[in-house]
Amino acid sequence: MASPITRGARLVLVSNELDPDVFLWDSADRLLRYTMGDYSVETVLKHTTLVHAYSRAVALGCKYPAIHPSYVAGTAGAPVFIVGVRLASGRASGRNGWVLSTDIRGPDGQDLTLQRRRR
Repeated sequence: MASPITRGARLVLVSNELDPDVFLWDSADRLLRYTMGDYSVETVLKHTTLVHAYSRAVALGCKYPAIHPSYVAGTAGAPVFIVGVRLASGRASGRNGWVLSTDIRGPDGQDLTLQRRRR
């Protein structure tokens, strides 16, 4: 399955309602291990940047086709992609990193449709 996120797409980073800030990971492999439950607090603190909710970013592409993390509520069988981004606002503007597709929205803040559109 191809990623529905196109390179150069303008995005907004925001997680769930209870904790909308987003971890920007320095490595797609570390983020993948985190989604599978293989992490320590030390790893999270050392290899992430906490990005304020609704920070702007630009998509750089997807590294993995799809994952199904056990902890992401509401994904019930829907694929979750690991997306490379460059931050376009905030203290860490210009920094590159990796986030889950569940933590991105369109430039207007609306949820992205990750289902492929039918023609």
